[in-house]
Parts: sequence; C-alpha cells; structure tokens
Amino acid sequence: RYFRFVGFTLDTVERQLMSPGGEVVKLTGLDFQLLKMFLEHPGQILDRSQLAEETRGRDAGPLDRSLDVQVSRLRQRLEDDGKQPNLIKTVRGAGYVLSAEVTISHV
Repeated sequence: RYFRFVGFTLDTVERQLMSPGGEVVKLTGLDFQLLKMFLEHPGQILDRSQLAEETRGRDAGPLDRSLDVQVSRLRQRLEDDGKQPNLIKTVRGAGYVLSAEVTISHV
C-alpha cells in the first residue's frame, strides 16, 4: 500500500503522495501511474514504449515526446532537477530509471 523513497510516501490506496515535509503533492492520474511504475521497479531501466503502454495504453512512437513531457512534470513535482536529475534518470537510447531505495509497507 505504501511506497517510501527519499522521504516521500506514496499511498496507493488513497492515490496520494506526501512530501518529506508532510505536505500533499498534487499528482495527476498519469503522474500517479508513472510514479507507481518507477517505484515498483527501482533501479531497473524502463524503456519508453513500456512506460507509454502502461500509462497511456499505447506504444510511444519515435517522435512522440508526450512521455518525456510527463517524466519532466513528475520530476518537477518531486523537486528533481531536470538538468541534473538525481531521482529519475534518463538512460540514453534505453529509457528511464528510478535511482532511489524504495521500501514497501502495508502500514
């Protein structure tokens, strides 16, 4: 039910993200799906087509930048610098990877 990472807590039942300071971080439905997918696969490279299929129900074409825009928005919500991201990193030619330790609990 709860994913915890770098001070954030994602409640998958309430679909709510709490910041390290205890504030609710507003997430769109797509933000939530994308973040949950990253948290379910920490340290694994998730390719663009896999992420697009999971969050949008369709494959991302080579010119489709909507996934990149969505990752950029998620980085902003997590206060992860887009130019030098520490949390969600771009792997050139492969996709994206969440580089944080994630713990899962039910309470």
